[in-house]
Amino acid sequence: MKFLFILFLFFFCSINSQLAGGWSEVQDFDEPINIAYEFGLSEVSKQANVRFQIVEVIKVYRQVVAGTNYKFQIKGTDVYGNEQEHEFVVFRDLKGNHALTQHAQKRS
Repeated sequence: MKFLFILFLFFFCSINSQLAGGWSEVQDFDEPINIAYEFGLSEVSKQANVRFQIVEVIKVYRQVVAGTNYKFQIKGTDVYGNEQEHEFVVFRDLKGNHALTQHAQKRS
């Protein structure tokens, strides 16, 4: 009986990060992530009043809720050559609409 409990606990912990509500790192961009990224980058550019010339995506995370949150960590260079790091979250609702829900510029 103890063995079954330990086996269940191990199984539960191994799938816990894949359950709805948890953030998971994304390795490959698919079309929904690309659309969310382009939308978010455009909104961040407006909010930060910056036009990025070069952008490097550092990390991307996905969170499944009643829709999907995408968290992007990026490093960019503006038209003046200044490096900036930003983190932003784009929410995609079940109808496919996007909204920028969080944005922070990281200090270098």
